[in-house]
Amino acid sequence: MDKMAGRETIDRLRKEHECSICWQKFESARFLACFHSFCELCIERCASTSSKQNTVVCPICRHCTTLPEVGVRGLPLNFIMNRMVDAFEEFEAYEEKLKSVDAMCDWCGDEEAVATSFCHDCSNILCKECVNMHSKMRIAMRGHVVTPIAEIRSGKTKVQRMDSVTDELPTCKHHEGEQLKFYCNTCKKSVCRDCILTTHSKPHHDCMDMTNAAIKLRENLRKMLSEIKCKSIEISDHIYVIDHREKEVLAEIKRAMDKVDQAADEDIRQIEERRRILLNNLRQVRSALVERIDGVRYNVKEAESRISRVNNIGEIILEKSKDNEMLMLHEGFDTTVQKPMSKKFDRAGLDRVLEIARKIRFEREVPKQFIGKVTHGQMVWRLARQVEFPVRRCVMNGMTAYTNGQLVIGYYSGGIDVVSINGSGRRVIEDVKVHDVATMSDGSFAVSSVDGSLQILGEDGKVKKRFDTQGASGFASIAVDKDDNVYAGYPFLQKVMIFSSSSGKMLRATTTSGCAPWQLHTLKSGHIVVSDPCAQNGPVVKIFDQNGDVTASVRGSPNEHSYCTTDEDDNLYIAIINKGSDDMLSVNLMTPEGKFVENVVQNQKVNLVSTWLRLAAPSPGTIVVSTHEKLLVYRKRPSYNDFWIPAAQIARF
Repeated sequence: MDKMAGRETIDRLRKEHECSICWQKFESARFLACFHSFCELCIERCASTSSKQNTVVCPICRHCTTLPEVGVRGLPLNFIMNRMVDAFEEFEAYEEKLKSVDAMCDWCGDEEAVATSFCHDCSNILCKECVNMHSKMRIAMRGHVVTPIAEIRSGKTKVQRMDSVTDELPTCKHHEGEQLKFYCNTCKKSVCRDCILTTHSKPHHDCMDMTNAAIKLRENLRKMLSEIKCKSIEISDHIYVIDHREKEVLAEIKRAMDKVDQAADEDIRQIEERRRILLNNLRQVRSALVERIDGVRYNVKEAESRISRVNNIGEIILEKSKDNEMLMLHEGFDTTVQKPMSKKFDRAGLDRVLEIARKIRFEREVPKQFIGKVTHGQMVWRLARQVEFPVRRCVMNGMTAYTNGQLVIGYYSGGIDVVSINGSGRRVIEDVKVHDVATMSDGSFAVSSVDGSLQILGEDGKVKKRFDTQGASGFASIAVDKDDNVYAGYPFLQKVMIFSSSSGKMLRATTTSGCAPWQLHTLKSGHIVVSDPCAQNGPVVKIFDQNGDVTASVRGSPNEHSYCTTDEDDNLYIAIINKGSDDMLSVNLMTPEGKFVENVVQNQKVNLVSTWLRLAAPSPGTIVVSTHEKLLVYRKRPSYNDFWIPAAQIARF
């Protein structure tokens, strides 16, 4: 394979060789226990702000590293990174040198010899004569790549080279000038010749040549990687089984639900048929009783008509007839009046109809069996489920609530997922390395990247807006208010900057003196909730108004870490982790004024990679706690003693 294909460009080197704390090139890079690297001086600054002596909390994954007795200098050096930084500085020096029109040849040093070419492998600029000499040294210079300087200046060719490799070994700190050419298998450290004769002598120490030790360790590493691959296959198979079992479980539940629907549909059909029969019976009874009443009404109406007619005739006879006519009509009128006047009305019949109607009753038939009964008594918080991340070991950095009770999770290793609390999810953005993430009203994402940039990304990963941080650098927590303004909290500056999402310009800044904004939230009132889990006098959650004044404060004890989130009603959920070996988790619900409401989780033992947590309230009655490895989903549900479904009926399904 061509050498040029394996070389990295200067632009990529620049990004890879920057410390994530100071954003400068590494200076004496050292490893923490979590294998994240930082400058030695940056680690010392972090150690000085730690609440626990001789410990350093990783700013990336929050893993706690115990320092050796000699302090930060006792942490292992990142030799590879330091060597690459040296090579990169060499690149930059030659890059500046190549820009000079009168650059002098590195080989001959002749001031009149103008350099014309550059050797990527020797990292030397050469004049025309030295290029000829360079090409003639075929054994020593075989395979070296030489490029005309004009091509480099024009941008046609970039300055490239393989990673710098030096044969010079580090020297022993106990024996001046002695190189560390040996390895002590007993102490698991490199030693020099004098160490073998003194402090690492036989029979108590097993020392061997460094080359042979490296061969042995590489072989062990190959075996370990082989085991890791096998474990990865096993995990993949297990995930397949989980997915398959989930489908089977859902299928069984759906089968039971279908049977419930079928049974209910049949019951509804029978009820409808029974209702039809009962209503028809009542209609028949109604028809018979109304017919009886109508008969009585007809007789009464007929009598009323006769009486009215007789009355009219009598008034005419009284007023219009003569004496002789009165005598002639009187006898006939008396006979006509007798019949309607003697008519009797059957009120008893009406009373019997009413009595029959009043005896009509509808008695509901209570079934002997029923599907279930749910009663709501005391509501309690319970751990509903645990959802493990597909990739473990400190990759989750940011989490916030999203639409429809979902979560948005950002990863330091790169990517943003939208996840439901049942564990299903989808990757929406692939490459961005996230320190913190918040959501906008339109569903896009406000992202604080690991490289210190602040931007708004759409679901397609395209940048919709970049923010002018006015020189502020380093990690930033992030939040969004109801007006889509973006808040960025800088822990090392103890400051919160508020940006307009439309213009990208800063609107104002709030100082959070005495409280580093490691985590940030906003309330509908415009107040800012700041969580500092690592404060020296004990973790603290403070609420600042728009003027920067503290309206509420909740402080924990020095042996705790505390983290916070808010729900849609501006309630506070504060998680507390005991920093002892027990890893006990508690979560308290509090008002925006800092008053205690209830305990959500109390002294639950959890397995933590570090004491760094994220909380979110994706829906009412649901709180999610992230421990980097898994999501702990707590829900407010009825007490088990008040939730009853007859077991026999469940079995009958």
